[in-house]
Amino acid sequence: MNKDGKMLVFVVDDDVFYLKTVVMGLDKHYHSSVVFKYFFNSHDLLAELKKSEHMPDLILLDYNLDDNISGIDLLKEVKSINSTLDVVMVSSQQNLQTVFSTLQNGARSYIQKGDKVLVEIKKTIDDKLISIKQEAQNRKIKKWISAAFVVFAIVAAAMLLMKK
Repeated sequence: MNKDGKMLVFVVDDDVFYLKTVVMGLDKHYHSSVVFKYFFNSHDLLAELKKSEHMPDLILLDYNLDDNISGIDLLKEVKSINSTLDVVMVSSQQNLQTVFSTLQNGARSYIQKGDKVLVEIKKTIDDKLISIKQEAQNRKIKKWISAAFVVFAIVAAAMLLMKK
């Protein structure tokens, strides 16, 4: 989450046309709940991850970037910086070995570019938003349970003292 409490998504792709399409489609749809940050190469992404105080909630990562690093190698680099980062590979690759390799190396899922890429990305973001809300709710519940336990312990101790 960023400092405003919005979900933070990094989108990494060297195709300017694709990024503009994604920007227009996603920014409009999620303007009140998600902040998108766009990267055109692996170097900028890795530099941001290494210096960033706010890690992204989700990274949408293109498999083929024009900067001499494979999608698998970049995924490994990202995971070495922070193994808990949620990365979804987005690519036009249709090779099943590529899909399996990305999943084996820590990608949460693989979205193939095409007619429905925006629909699939929206579904992924919606799922992540739900997950973040559930995690926040679980933290609140745990706090309430902890507080209730403390109150119960105090009441039980007071009752024991009153019996004496």
